[in-house]
Amino acid sequence: MIFEDRLYKIDMFILAVLSYHDANSETLTTNINHLTHQLFELKDGIVFSHLHYLEKGLLISQYQRDEDVYYHIESAGKVRLDMLKRQYYKTINEIDNLLSFQEDSYE
Repeated sequence: MIFEDRLYKIDMFILAVLSYHDANSETLTTNINHLTHQLFELKDGIVFSHLHYLEKGLLISQYQRDEDVYYHIESAGKVRLDMLKRQYYKTINEIDNLLSFQEDSYE
């Protein structure tokens, strides 16, 4: 089941980057765009709005360092990331099954 496709991917990307290191919003945007080979071309405002949503849900926290706000993934965020990854891999597996479907094997 694909749900809120674009939105959950962005949350997954942010949580994945934060699972490796704390980062400010600009670094998160740059890292996501770079690691996805510019596939999504996220803008700072989109990432910032997702950061606010994730922080409100207690999945991440923020702290101040050298006049910048940095974000940190919390335990609940790691659980959410794991769930999003499982959903992602299940979706990919089902799509792969569909694409490799052969009519003679169908009953």
